[in-house]
Amino acid sequence: MNITVILRLLVILYVAGSACASVVGSEAHKNVLLIISDDCNWSLGCWGHPVVKTPNIDRLSKRGIRFKRAYCQISVCNPSRASFLTGLRPKRTGVRNNSVDFRDVRPDILTMPQYLREHGYWTGTVGKVFHHGERDEKSWSWCADWRVDELHGTKGVSRNVTRGRLPWTSYKEVESGELPDDRIAELAVKKIRGFSQRKPFFLAVGFIRPHDVFFAPKRFFDMYPLVSLELNEKLPGQKLPRGAYGVAAWKDAYEMMTNQDKKELLRAYYACVSYMDEQVGKVLAAQSVGRAL
Repeated sequence: MNITVILRLLVILYVAGSACASVVGSEAHKNVLLIISDDCNWSLGCWGHPVVKTPNIDRLSKRGIRFKRAYCQISVCNPSRASFLTGLRPKRTGVRNNSVDFRDVRPDILTMPQYLREHGYWTGTVGKVFHHGERDEKSWSWCADWRVDELHGTKGVSRNVTRGRLPWTSYKEVESGELPDDRIAELAVKKIRGFSQRKPFFLAVGFIRPHDVFFAPKRFFDMYPLVSLELNEKLPGQKLPRGAYGVAAWKDAYEMMTNQDKKELLRAYYACVSYMDEQVGKVLAAQSVGRAL
């Protein structure tokens, strides 16, 4: 299956070079920074994309390990996150849509941050990590208040390329106002630089972009002039596997899009990827000077 179809999340696991003494035994345990980007496919420089600019993720990729066969378990937010944060397939978590809280169907399930917390780690979350369970008391020592009203609190040129038929096909070239990923990066940086616990830490940072709606500062749109973008009109026909998430109800709206519409939406996605990459760079820069790391 085409990798651009099956990847929904970019997950970066960064293990700090220095260590804190663990409260469990005498062995030193590494600090861990988990960075998640929602709906990020292979449109990254480190994956060889010819257009998209992601210098911060590219630099990190050169220092670490890139997994070429790391597929998401299911192409829906909630069950995918519940799965990789517990190590269980969606069939075992009981989470198969975006409305179910994993604690309601599996109250005793063990999550990755919960395991670390039970073994001496301070655990914190900022941004979209779990789809539900953001304030799960078993998992987190600290949970940030990161939400902002980007729909009404930002200004800039905006458009819905399906003429309103599909609300999530909207983009905005933001010229003023705060976006969620601005707040998420800011809070993560403050927490890393000011961390004073005597425990090792696990900090999960979940960026929203490039998930719709496609809002990003205008300068990132300017990086991708429409005349320079090419549409891939030669995608091979694929028979969807059994159980694939259906999009038949959206088919008519997508087919009404012109090539101009498609290019605008592609540019918006690329802009959001580069914007997200800049936020990743801020967090990585903070860990390089943070006392805890």
